[in-house]
Amino acid sequence: MKRIICTLFTTIALLCTDSAIADASAAKQHCVITVGDVDINGYYVIESTICYSTYQQAQSSVSIQSFTLGVHYDGTNGTGSSTSVVGDDCNGGGLNVSAAWNDRISSTRNGCGKIVHYEHINYGGATYSTTGAGALINIGGSMNNKTSSIKYSS
Repeated sequence: MKRIICTLFTTIALLCTDSAIADASAAKQHCVITVGDVDINGYYVIESTICYSTYQQAQSSVSIQSFTLGVHYDGTNGTGSSTSVVGDDCNGGGLNVSAAWNDRISSTRNGCGKIVHYEHINYGGATYSTTGAGALINIGGSMNNKTSSIKYSS
């Protein structure tokens, strides 16, 4: 009887694990945040947020008149779910990340020359800068999965 119960628990545990993996894979999203002007506090005004099931769909939705300020990934080396921030320029605006992306960013592809990741909302706490337009950079050290706000500049 103990052997049957142990086998049953092992089977349930494996099913739960497989289910969790399938759910995580199905939940992968690629969102595009379109930003406009910078308000008096230095934050971009968010005009829209639209999510897609693939990265290719998200990137093809970006209009020719827009510029990708940065793409943020929840995995290292540009893997996993992503959120792209799209606007007109890199004039120093920023944003607090959404609750879904708080403490989740592991890598960033710079569109702007410099992107500063902040540990806390409203540009507070420790920082980690990624530099070089076009560069894909893993967020290092203690700032991995700690970003709560971001600033974009040339």
